[in-house]
Amino acid sequence: MTGAGSPTGMQVYEGDLLPSIFHGQPLHCDAGPNVVRGYITQPEGAGYKAEIVNLLEGSKNRWFRPSDVAVAPDGSLIVADWYDPGVGGHGMGDVTRGRLFRVTTKAAEKFQVPSFKLDTVEGAVAALKSPNEEARYLAWKKLEEIGSEAEPELHKLFHDTKSAPQHRARALWLLAAHEWERINPGADKPNPHDLTLPECLTKALTDTDPNIRITAIRVARRLVQQAHPEMLRDAIAKVVRDSSPAVRREAAIALRFGGEYIAPIWNALANRNEVGDRWDIAALRIGAAKNWKSIWMLQSPVKAYSPAYVRLSELSLSSDLSQTPKMLVNFLDELSRGVWKAGDHKNEAVKVAPLTILRSLQLLSYKHPAEVSAAALTIFLKADA
Repeated sequence: MTGAGSPTGMQVYEGDLLPSIFHGQPLHCDAGPNVVRGYITQPEGAGYKAEIVNLLEGSKNRWFRPSDVAVAPDGSLIVADWYDPGVGGHGMGDVTRGRLFRVTTKAAEKFQVPSFKLDTVEGAVAALKSPNEEARYLAWKKLEEIGSEAEPELHKLFHDTKSAPQHRARALWLLAAHEWERINPGADKPNPHDLTLPECLTKALTDTDPNIRITAIRVARRLVQQAHPEMLRDAIAKVVRDSSPAVRREAAIALRFGGEYIAPIWNALANRNEVGDRWDIAALRIGAAKNWKSIWMLQSPVKAYSPAYVRLSELSLSSDLSQTPKMLVNFLDELSRGVWKAGDHKNEAVKVAPLTILRSLQLLSYKHPAEVSAAALTIFLKADA
């Protein structure tokens, strides 16, 4: 967002004391310009866009150096102020003083910590919804310890569509882990057909909230990507036609861990790639990273200049196959000749910069030096002509 570094604290605000614009948004300290800011995010395609809204500013006190931020159990904000005339440990001007600020409303000026009965399932589930990280952690560990006896209350939270998505997501993580151990004790069966995905997980893959569907993909990765990638592919296959670009993005990333038979699923996701969506393109490249060969074999032969050809050419910029340098040379030649700008092959979606292709060749030079050298010579000779 800013282009500058700021190795200081960050927190997603889950309280309700601050103005509503900050609810559920990342808050970030930036000691250099003396500011605590919020990044107000909105979904955009497969990713997000954000705007900066300042929460605290040190314009009247340049020694204000916010270094960390946390949310208290009552929803107020605690900001740690390093308090120094300069920025950077090597340039400290004050080594003895620091400050803590509590940001709240006048109505909640008195600091009161809500009490949770962590020795009960109901109390632990309530604490799981706390805006405070420590309270949530203690609740999580207690619910893990309780095990299957906590499932009824967790089911109640997960199925409550009026609850905040992050609360439902936490319930899903715990429920899926409990149910997985209960229905697949040990999970060491060599035949995946003897294993079953938790029912809550399969339901979550079709939930009305895309955030829950995204969480379901991540939970599936946690449970099966190491020992049973075929089960992960089955889970991903359920969302390839999802209406949400963000869910398809998550599915594409998960394919990186789906084993060697991902090509048909990857192709189905790639066919739904949104024009100009950099988040989606990056996710598809990540998902294909270990399986470019099988993906190319599935696509072959691809009709020159067809939409599939364009899409595969762009996505293959990060492919590490030995034939990639030659493909990139052809793509660069087409760009330089203006193939995509006019005539029968005009395609407004092709917006790859020639320097991007050259950078891809440079990255390939370590693994395929001979092929890249030949490609570079071809580019040089064509340019000279």
